[in-house]
Amino acid sequence: MIHNLGKNMRDLSNDVTRKGQLESLFTEQTEGTVTDSRMAVSIVLESHEQFAFMQSASDLLCALEISHEVVIMSNYTQEQVVEFTRIAQLRGLKVIIAGATPQSDFFSSITSNTLLPVLEVAISTPLVGEHPSASDAGEVATSTKDLGSQAKCSAHKAARTAAAIAALDDCHISDRLRRWQETHANKSDAELAGK
Repeated sequence: MIHNLGKNMRDLSNDVTRKGQLESLFTEQTEGTVTDSRMAVSIVLESHEQFAFMQSASDLLCALEISHEVVIMSNYTQEQVVEFTRIAQLRGLKVIIAGATPQSDFFSSITSNTLLPVLEVAISTPLVGEHPSASDAGEVATSTKDLGSQAKCSAHKAARTAAAIAALDDCHISDRLRRWQETHANKSDAELAGK
């Protein structure tokens, strides 16, 4: 029994050391993001371009003064994504918001390697290299705008859910979330995300 406890302590010590190494490797902050040592939420994305669709999630977390990070994983190997996700709980995170194209394996890479709640935001974009004919251009533009609006709305909903999860054991976040909800009670997520 004591031997197992010692082994567990060594494993934890190794994890903490790895955590320090990973923080310097992985976290890529976006301007305006609130960060501190008690990080509650991680917004993880496949690429920089996707942040335009996830900005509303970060904005809401900032408004609620919930510490969070934005991590762009475009240059990560699969092993780095897995390692980042595996130590998320050790770092004190409470929830992960993952944004990715629906066709990728990104969501499964995140969800299968953590016990934390993972809120998935599907970011659909037109196929790269598609050149619509002149007659289809208006329809494609409308479709692209609709997809973008849906992604922003989903990101905003995910941030609200993440805030509710973070509030479960933090009375300060709970109070701020309650006040925010009272102030915005008559507005839809689509309206709030469009701001």
